[in-house]
Amino acid sequence: MSTTAVPQPRPDWQNDWQQLLSYLPEDYEQLAREHKMLEAQYSNAKVRSAEDLLRFVFVHVGCDLPLRQPVAVVEAAGGPRLSAMRLHMKMQRAPRYLEALIARMVPVGQHARPELWAGFEMVAVDASTVCGPGATGADARIHAVLRLADRGN
Repeated sequence: MSTTAVPQPRPDWQNDWQQLLSYLPEDYEQLAREHKMLEAQYSNAKVRSAEDLLRFVFVHVGCDLPLRQPVAVVEAAGGPRLSAMRLHMKMQRAPRYLEALIARMVPVGQHARPELWAGFEMVAVDASTVCGPGATGADARIHAVLRLADRGN
């Protein structure tokens, strides 16, 4: 079994984290509760705040790390200890919370109507490739388009 080095947090990570939190809506904690992201199935649940949850999400998604590494990185930075399986379960339920969080941060909908933009439609586009273990190229391509005018405020 090979061991993978766990990335260590920078000494000034706390300043960066506080700045990142300042961009979130004031009710991001309440929003996490509404989406049942902080409810514990077991009494020994370690993720008790939206801040802790977002640490795991940002490290896992932002650094594109397998589940074991965000767990180790967050713990090394003084965050809660969590198993990779528990993180997996949290990540399965996270999309609706994250969608609601982004909707609060990016007021689209009425502001993206084509008549306000000289008839142009505002769209968000993502193109991703998926590769399986040992692949030498892309196994699949995923393209997504979202009309911003269709997003509610």
